[in-house]
Amino acid sequence: MEVLVAEDNPIFQVVLEALLRDWGYEVNLVSRGEDAWEILQREDGPQLAILDWFMPGMSGTEVCKRVRASVTGRYVYMLLLTGRSQSGDVVTGMEAGADDYLTKPFNAQELRVRLFAGRRVLTSLNQPQREICARPAC
Repeated sequence: MEVLVAEDNPIFQVVLEALLRDWGYEVNLVSRGEDAWEILQREDGPQLAILDWFMPGMSGTEVCKRVRASVTGRYVYMLLLTGRSQSGDVVTGMEAGADDYLTKPFNAQELRVRLFAGRRVLTSLNQPQREICARPAC
């Protein structure tokens, strides 16, 4: 599965890319919010994104808002990965449209399971809906 990583810190870029590749993800790495927004607008863009809050140009929260306001016909699961750790920051990030929130420095295994949860959500949303049937033979 492809994951977009929008992170401007070179150290976190290297760490995230290495971890994600080890976990079997195809990584699309950008360092600017505008680049993340452009990629997520594409019809064939990734449905899983890790966004830093503070980036040059457009913030991760602004990317979340724009993605949620756009009509793309597909769901994008967005995780904010940030140094902001106040409870109000979590609320602000989630209200902007993030699906999950993780603070830096992060625990790699916690990131792994949160991404797995995002994959479960996306798999569920992408499966064709089955008709509900009351009969046992359905």
